[in-house]
Amino acid sequence: MGVMPELRQTFASEPLQEAAYIYKGIEGYKNYRRDLLRVADEAYFLGAKGL
Repeated sequence: MGVMPELRQTFASEPLQEAAYIYKGIEGYKNYRRDLLRVADEAYFLGAKGL
């Protein structure tokens, strides 16, 4: 058989959606927490604080 049918199916499938959000201040923190509860899926974060 081979892997070609599986590769074609993977190629034809819809790509995963990716998104990036920037939250600032107290309201941003509240929205960030609400989004975590609303999505209820894996999430990855990178935190930084500029001068």
